[in-house]
Amino acid sequence: MRTRALRPLLCLSLTVLSLSACNAAAGTEAAEQAVARHHELYNAQRFEVIYHVADAELKQAVPGAGQFASVAQDFYRKLGRRPAASGRDSTWR
Repeated sequence: MRTRALRPLLCLSLTVLSLSACNAAAGTEAAEQAVARHHELYNAQRFEVIYHVADAELKQAVPGAGQFASVAQDFYRKLGRRPAASGRDSTWR
């Protein structure tokens, strides 16, 4: 009897997990595309564009595009271009 009562709960739990996994995959794909676009802009030294499309949190931390571009240019000068990644980039691990 107790098993019968748990079946609907188990089905609901599996459905929720399945749907959340789909959303996570879509989120991962969107994030990977955004990272690729960021690297493209970085390699082209389009630092002010990076600033303008950035999240509000970055814009609160850095008061202007010019200041951000100056710091980003220093990074670029020291680190150089970001190598193109083939497939999933795993260098962050």
